[in-house]
Amino acid sequence: MTGSEPSANCSGKHPCERYRVADLGQRVGASERTILRLCRRELGMTLQQWRTQLRLVHALELLADGTPVIVTAHRCGWANPSDFIATFAAAMGSTPGTYQSELRKSG
Repeated sequence: MTGSEPSANCSGKHPCERYRVADLGQRVGASERTILRLCRRELGMTLQQWRTQLRLVHALELLADGTPVIVTAHRCGWANPSDFIATFAAAMGSTPGTYQSELRKSG
């Protein structure tokens, strides 16, 4: 990830907001390289991986509330719902639609 690429809001409060890592570094007084290195060391994953995890947690909440899959994808920052579905399925072992169906059956 370079300074020109957007990333997630570091606080985790708004995982879909985008900003540049360089902007975060300037805000907290650290270099872009330091931010990326600390993320890897402290979280055990890259900043992009961490961001994806935050977005997926947000997606789980929206899906549990009955938000349609396509709307969830867009609200969580995926421009392409197919990319969201593939990422969700790889992480969760089922598609978002299947996840919602299972929630409806159990609830």
